[in-house]
Amino acid sequence: MLDGGSLGRDELPSMLEKYRDLFLQAEVQTQEELEEKIMRRMTQLGFASEEVGIYRFLPPMHRFLDVCLSVQQDRDLAASLHSALPLPTPVLIDDDSDEKLLETDDPLDLAEFGEETEEDALARAIADEQRQEMDT
Repeated sequence: MLDGGSLGRDELPSMLEKYRDLFLQAEVQTQEELEEKIMRRMTQLGFASEEVGIYRFLPPMHRFLDVCLSVQQDRDLAASLHSALPLPTPVLIDDDSDEKLLETDDPLDLAEFGEETEEDALARAIADEQRQEMDT
């Protein structure tokens, strides 16, 4: 039953009777307590789902993975909410403004060198190197 099966609300009394000793340890003595303390908690934790009086249990591996993913999402959300880093603000541009699409603050943007010939690039590199030698 707990391995991907389902259990109807009408089956809870017989399950309560069958596993009475275990439920007593969990301080569960009535069907209402079974539903409130056990079944509802299993549903909240993602180990079971309830639809129209039928409890469906997820297979163990799926339950484990779902809980791990849920914990990771909670951690990611908490980290993003408590982060000191500023959130990036999207920039809105006009549809008619193609020039703004070409502007970038990307340090890896090589657009300014796009028109440079090989000879110009070599001359620039030599001049930069000579400037660095003079500074030292």
